[in-house]
Amino acid sequence: MIALKLNGGVINTFIKNCKTKKLNCQPFVIKWQLLKQRCYKKYLMKNIFLLLLAYFLFSLNTNAQNNSDAILGKWMTTDNKLMVEVYRQNNNYKAKILWFKDANNKAMSERLDEKNPDKTLRNRKWLGMDVLRNLKYDAKNNEWVDGIIYDAKHGREWDSIAWINNEHLLKVKGYWVFKFISETLVFKKV
Repeated sequence: MIALKLNGGVINTFIKNCKTKKLNCQPFVIKWQLLKQRCYKKYLMKNIFLLLLAYFLFSLNTNAQNNSDAILGKWMTTDNKLMVEVYRQNNNYKAKILWFKDANNKAMSERLDEKNPDKTLRNRKWLGMDVLRNLKYDAKNNEWVDGIIYDAKHGREWDSIAWINNEHLLKVKGYWVFKFISETLVFKKV
């Protein structure tokens, strides 16, 4: 390839001289053009392969990063009764209450964590309270696992997992010991 580049000017001059002097250089010209085409195709294929490889590796890396953070942001339950914000702290994902519809017609700012088993926490407000913690992203299964969800209505904590389905809905499952003894909340992105 390097020799062809260095001698390309000489060969092209030779071909021009053949044409002007009306010499029979046809076999040489055809061989030169075929050789040039083969080298060009090889060079082009090599560069296309390298570009595709770089693109593929880059897209794998960004997809892994994007999938782990897909859970971040504000989410509203599909029944429009609760809005939470999911955020990341270190490598753990958490959620806090931003808004909720109270069945008792109490103002959101007045609702306290009265049923918390820890008596020192019973005066904290529901609004702004962390209700989900310790979620970790599992890239293999594309879900967030090993979390703890807090049920403020009953003052209980449950193990939890979360995932985003094909319809871009966030599903958060709180379960007790076994995943089939569970309740799932469904959220849409706000």
